[in-house]
Amino acid sequence: MANATARPVVPTILNTWVAGNKMIITGTVAFSAPTDIYVVGGIPFSFFGGMIKARKKPYYVQFASVNGNTYGYVVGTDASNGKLKIFTAAGTELTAIALPAGISGDTINFEAAFAPLQ
Repeated sequence: MANATARPVVPTILNTWVAGNKMIITGTVAFSAPTDIYVVGGIPFSFFGGMIKARKKPYYVQFASVNGNTYGYVVGTDASNGKLKIFTAAGTELTAIALPAGISGDTINFEAAFAPLQ
């Protein structure tokens, strides 16, 4: 089995806008195969690619889960190498196991803010 990864999915350009001095992006999170193993400390989550062209670190990233899990963003050196940390409903970080159905099948919405026109 491979290590799990996740990526942001931004459906249309309508999910991006400028608010003051920030570019706001919204979308959902897509995981690699549900049999992939979670890496304690966070799995790769890049904001570079697709409709997201950010190069610098985000100002903030927020996640909202339908299944009640908690997700956190670990800032990398730039937008391409951050990590997604996953916590159970009990508040403990997921261990090094295959992604449970409650996580791989979760609907996770995100909002991230970046400096515009990076």
